[in-house]
Amino acid sequence: IHFADWSPAATYSIAYSTVEPRSTAPGWQANNDLFTVIITPGGAVGKKEEIIPSNSGGIYGWWGTQYFWSPTGKQMAYARPDSVGLVNFEKKSLQQLISLLPFQTRADWAWIPGLSWSPDGRVLYTINHVFKAGLVSDEASPLFDLTAVTLSSGFHTTLAAQSGIFAYPTASPILPEKRHIVAYLQSIFPEQSETSRYRLVIMDRDGSNKRVVFP
Repeated sequence: IHFADWSPAATYSIAYSTVEPRSTAPGWQANNDLFTVIITPGGAVGKKEEIIPSNSGGIYGWWGTQYFWSPTGKQMAYARPDSVGLVNFEKKSLQQLISLLPFQTRADWAWIPGLSWSPDGRVLYTINHVFKAGLVSDEASPLFDLTAVTLSSGFHTTLAAQSGIFAYPTASPILPEKRHIVAYLQSIFPEQSETSRYRLVIMDRDGSNKRVVFP
């Protein structure tokens, strides 16, 4: 199993994806598939349903696609090294929202952007790998921005420039006045964010009022 998570909408329903074991690093070859299955109250495993068939997973797809349930469980997002988008359960396909510049790690791991849903399910917060001029390979760019993607329009905008490769945005629950905030990790040395230390920052959902809360 590569990914697995309980559905927020259906009791005892799980979505999961699979890998094939490999003797070479990192130890698996991802199938980039997606299944759902229901576990009965007694613990029996019901019939599984294939949502996304096994596929290459795009560039660096051997590492594996990551999936994220929406807060209501009615939608699911996906993230992989070259794109972020939604799972279309009716058509059993992936709907790309933004194309990403893959990151060349030169190691036995692949970069998958962190992703979080807004509590109302209207926005995805994720990380965009940004082009930097003057490099031999575009994929070697050290620049990563925290980005918000509006699902209704597909429009995406930068909320925190050069946040770093491991920013991992996380949206809060709904707060008073029907608003929410976003927490993320900000690299202290943005152009060395793969090895840099990070600060914990919170901001309003539009990227304003950034403030460091740790350390």
